[in-house]
Amino acid sequence: MIVNFKISPRILDHLGVSAYTSLKKCLAELCSNSYDADAENIYITLPDKYSPNSEIIIKDDGNGMTPEDIKERYLFIGYNRRYVKGETSERKIRPIIGNKGIGKLAGFGISNKISITSIRDNTKSELTLCKEIFDNFSTISECDINIETSQTNESNGTILILTELSEQLKPVDQNKLREHLYKA
Repeated sequence: MIVNFKISPRILDHLGVSAYTSLKKCLAELCSNSYDADAENIYITLPDKYSPNSEIIIKDDGNGMTPEDIKERYLFIGYNRRYVKGETSERKIRPIIGNKGIGKLAGFGISNKISITSIRDNTKSELTLCKEIFDNFSTISECDINIETSQTNESNGTILILTELSEQLKPVDQNKLREHLYKA
């Protein structure tokens, strides 16, 4: 008899999502992903006050992702980019700094909902990940995620919008945050 591993959604917390419960750590990880995608600029919009309706926006001008990239790499927990694509970024601009393939989940450390919009080569791909979706399934592979696509003339890049923010989230001094992200 041939059998397969089953992976419980609980593993996401054990793999490190719980390590990103501070705003600084979460944003540093998400910015690292933008850096690895050859982004020259990363724009972060923070709310003045944190409330259930607040949102945090991270926008970059990196390579962006196609629907296939999202399916085969972004939604592949533990994807080993170095093994598959090498030690440098796509355009060979810089060394890759991500290494575990779980940083994409960092947003769940401070929010319950992550909306992703990524543009690559005139195709816009949009999807939303909700932390609670994992509660409804016994294995991660059972979770169906819809990627909506459309044509666009917008430039390549990715936008993450974190909503349903944690009540424990504390405001940070923007200058200290900039300094932390610069060093990260």
